[in-house]
Amino acid sequence: MKKKQTKSFVIVFFLLFSTFGMINLSFAAPIISSRTYTIDADFDDGTLVNLEHDTVPDQLQLSTEQITLPYIWVPNTGQGTVSKINTETGDELGRYWVMPDPGHDDYFGSSSPSRTTVDLKGNCWVGNRQAGTVVKIGLYEAGVWIDHNEDGICQTSFDDNENGIIDGTELLPWGVDECVLFEVVLYQSHEGTFVPGTYPGPYDTYRWSTSPRGLAIDAENNLWAGT
Repeated sequence: MKKKQTKSFVIVFFLLFSTFGMINLSFAAPIISSRTYTIDADFDDGTLVNLEHDTVPDQLQLSTEQITLPYIWVPNTGQGTVSKINTETGDELGRYWVMPDPGHDDYFGSSSPSRTTVDLKGNCWVGNRQAGTVVKIGLYEAGVWIDHNEDGICQTSFDDNENGIIDGTELLPWGVDECVLFEVVLYQSHEGTFVPGTYPGPYDTYRWSTSPRGLAIDAENNLWAGT
């Protein structure tokens, strides 16, 4: 099982059709210690997007250059996973199950993940065409994860051997990766939102039944799924 210590300071700035900035220190992760960030060395511990500290040292200001998050989320339809890829290097940074592992009593084959969308905070939603579900994956780099075992450490998939791909035990089992946040079941008479690994089934495995294909995020950060 891979574990990766999250940094308690992450700054993410999003430019949303205007010139205002949003600084986000944490989403779902617990703050396990306190610290005041005041100098350049402190800020370098985090991830700065559309912010900089070069023009005036030891303080943060908006960058004149607009930057987008360097991640793309790619469904692996035949496997039932989603990969997070660095768009600048092509490296696979993480891979996540979005369905129960093969062999689950109430499932067979792949859930056929096909469509993804990114919300206003950089998190991924994916639709599973042969499961009747949508799954949310948190952006680790923005501190979005849920500490299910309350150990203060984010258990998530990452490229431990730095070979640019996720292989072997770098892919955590379904229900273990703390960046896989929610499984939303859309199957009629079984609807609900579940912690991954807690829903016992059944799933709608018929491709042309409850089959999420179109996903979109609105201005209120709500997900719309076309089934």
